[in-house]
Amino acid sequence: MATTVTAGVGGANGTIKFEFTVASILEEVESATSNIASKLESESETLDKFTLTSDELFHFTKFLKEAHKHVSKLVDKMTNGIATPFVLDETKVSYTIVDKLAHNSAVLPVFDKMLFNVICSFIIREWFIQCGLKEYAELYGAQFNNESKLAVKYSINLRRGNIA
Repeated sequence: MATTVTAGVGGANGTIKFEFTVASILEEVESATSNIASKLESESETLDKFTLTSDELFHFTKFLKEAHKHVSKLVDKMTNGIATPFVLDETKVSYTIVDKLAHNSAVLPVFDKMLFNVICSFIIREWFIQCGLKEYAELYGAQFNNESKLAVKYSINLRRGNIA
C-alpha cells in the first residue's frame, strides 16, 4: 500500500493517490481464505479447495475487477478534473483523488487501509459465495459493507475544501 500526495501548481489543487499492488491483494486474500479453510478441516484437499491462490487467477481477476468498480464508485466524487483517476492493470490498482489542501494527514493511512480492506473483503466474499460457504460469505459481506461505509465516512475529511 502506498499513498502519494502531489502538490498543486499555481494555487490549483493537488492530488492524493492510493495504490496497491495486485500481488499484495492476492497475498492478503490467500492468507485469509487459507486461514478459514484450515478451520474447516485439516485435510489438504479442503485447504486447496477453499483457498484462493494464484492457481485460481481467473476468478481472482474477475473479482478484483468487480471490487475495483465498487471502490471507484466510493471515491468518484473526489476525482473531478483528474484525467485518469482509476487504474487497474496486471500489477497495480490505484485511485487518484483531488487534494482539497485541507485534509487531515492522519486520515490518509487509515483511508488507504480501508480501501485495501474493501477490495480484499469483496474478493473473499465472492470467492466464498462461489465455493458455497454461505456463513463465511456473509461474514466477509458484512465486513465489506462496514468497510465501505467507513471509507465514505472518512472520505469526508478528504473532500472538504479549505475553510477559512
